[in-house]
Amino acid sequence: MAMRVSRSGVVAANIGAMIGGVIAASVLGFATGKIWPIMQLPVFFITLVCWSLWGITVVLRDWNKDEIKPVSWFEGREYARSSWTNTILSNLATVLFGFVPASLIAGLVGLLWPEAKWTVFLVLFGLWAIAASVMAVLRDVFRVDFEDKIW
Repeated sequence: MAMRVSRSGVVAANIGAMIGGVIAASVLGFATGKIWPIMQLPVFFITLVCWSLWGITVVLRDWNKDEIKPVSWFEGREYARSSWTNTILSNLATVLFGFVPASLIAGLVGLLWPEAKWTVFLVLFGLWAIAASVMAVLRDVFRVDFEDKIW
């Protein structure tokens, strides 16, 4: 079900998405700051960067289209398949986003065991980056379809 949109409609949707990104980054930064204050600003900026990269993939995919099909969360991977630029941007955003949960979990661990914060952060972020990279290579280079295997 595609819907016809005007250029002003696309602009309004992108402005709304930017506002949503700032709100999401603020909430995640605030939450992280409560448990690990030094990571508040990095989490805020990484979240904004990731949101922006994912937003750019949407804009590039829908560039010069008169009809845009709204997608569900499960169809989001189609954004990455529209070009190599989108593939790289969305995969980079996914790898970088691992910074956020790693910071939150490491901050929680740090409440009980402060000396382990950085170790836990580095291990979790490293595992996220490796897993996201392997999944991206399998999906985008070898065309492995994970939808049938996960859902």
